[in-house]
Amino acid sequence: MNPPVPLLIATGAAAIAVVLLFSRSAKGSVPMNTPLPSPLRPFQGTPTPAMTAWASSLVKDATVPMGATRTRVFDGRVVIARVEKHTWTYRNGVRVTGEFRGVTLYEGT
Repeated sequence: MNPPVPLLIATGAAAIAVVLLFSRSAKGSVPMNTPLPSPLRPFQGTPTPAMTAWASSLVKDATVPMGATRTRVFDGRVVIARVEKHTWTYRNGVRVTGEFRGVTLYEGT
């Protein structure tokens, strides 16, 4: 398995920053992501180094299954991490497509 690669992506008009940490799926096939409960949205703002380290640890932890969510509070802000399928990442400055185990951070609306 390749080491996780941290990546920040700005999307949408509000330039929402979402932490995506990728690790190539060892099993070759990653299930589709299920919908999130409606009060959640992608994390807004710049994730802290502590958030990035936490997400990275979840990607590496084989005991955390796909679709699992974990919750942690950072500076009074509730952050939800979900292990889910990601279809692309950047490796050495090159966009790579495929199926990747990743973590996306969310927060309440």
